[in-house]
Formats: sequence, structure tokens, C-alpha cells
Amino acid sequence: MRVEPDLSPPVATPDRILEAAIDEFVEHGLAGARVDRIAERAGANKALLYRHFGSKEALFDAAVRAMATRFDQIRRTLPETLEGRLPYYFERATEDQQWVRLLQWEALQTGPGPTVNEDERRDHMRAAVESVKADQAAGLLPADLDAGQLFLSFQALAAHPSAFPQMTRFITGRNPTDPEFRAQRAEFLRALARYLCAGLPGGPLDPGDRA
Repeated sequence: MRVEPDLSPPVATPDRILEAAIDEFVEHGLAGARVDRIAERAGANKALLYRHFGSKEALFDAAVRAMATRFDQIRRTLPETLEGRLPYYFERATEDQQWVRLLQWEALQTGPGPTVNEDERRDHMRAAVESVKADQAAGLLPADLDAGQLFLSFQALAAHPSAFPQMTRFITGRNPTDPEFRAQRAEFLRALARYLCAGLPGGPLDPGDRA
């Protein structure tokens, strides 16, 4: 007996609604997002959306929480050396435009005030800074630089081109997603890491290497 394929639309689960909401918030931010568009993207009705998430604001909070987990996943798969890490951070920021855009919208919405899931996210940042301190203690990074400022600078080096694509285009003549720009940026970051780590034990210019 022939079984007809199921052509019914997929069930609008909370995960599907959240995925649709992330797309909407990335494009329009919290203020510009529309619940009816999110529902349409997810193949749901607004009543189902409200039942799962309660409000547009709560859905934005859920979107930020979901996206914030990506940073922790990135932190768990870092290359061992700074020469590997800086290009890695850059590639992740370039490939994950959703996260960069959502962070920008969050910054516009909250300003200097508290953010979604702040305590947990702050803990993630502290863990990253502690990792920088451990690398400094091991002689892998300059110990005379503040670890927090150093990690913040790593993030800025990686995310700035995608966060401000117009500035990237003004300065380099290329968009941050341009393959040639990405290759040039990655090579620049590797070279910068070598300069930053020059002369450290095991670094690219370790005097012991010349003995």
C-alpha cells in the first residue's frame, strides 16, 4: 500500500518559535520586532507564542540566552596559542553574524544597565579572564598587561569588523565577509599575536631558540 508523504506544516515547537524570534530580533531589534511576523516565520499563531514565552520581551530574553551559549562553546574549543586564538575568534565572529547583531541590539536596548542572564554571562567572562591569567603565569602571554583589558582587546580585534562593516569597508575597501579580507585579517592577527608574544618562553622569538 502506497503511503502518501506528510505535507502538513511542521509543528511550531518552542524551539522553532525561538529560532524565528532570533531571526526577527537580529533584523529589527526588540522595538522593531513584531510578534505576528515571528509567529508567521515559525508557522504558529500568536496565542501559542504567548503561551510558551509570555511576552515579546521575554522572548527576546530567551533569544539572548540561547545565543549566549555559543560563546561558552567557543571558549571550550579554543586553540592553545594566541597565534591560533586571535584568527579563531575573528572567524567565529564573522561566521556568527546573528550573535554580533543581537549583541548590538541588546546594547542599544539596555545601555549600561543590567542585561539578560547577566550573572551567568559575567561568570563566563570571568572564566575567560582567568584563562588569560593562567596563560600569563605560564609565560604564554605578557604578564605586565591587565588580563581583563587584554581579553577585551582580543574580543574587539575579532568582532569589530563584523560589528561595524561600514568602517571596515571605509578603511580596507572590503566588506568583512569578503574572502580576501578574511584571509588578510586572519594573517594580520597571527602576525600581531607573534609580536605580542615575542620573547616569551616558547614564543616565536624566544631567545632560547637561538642558542
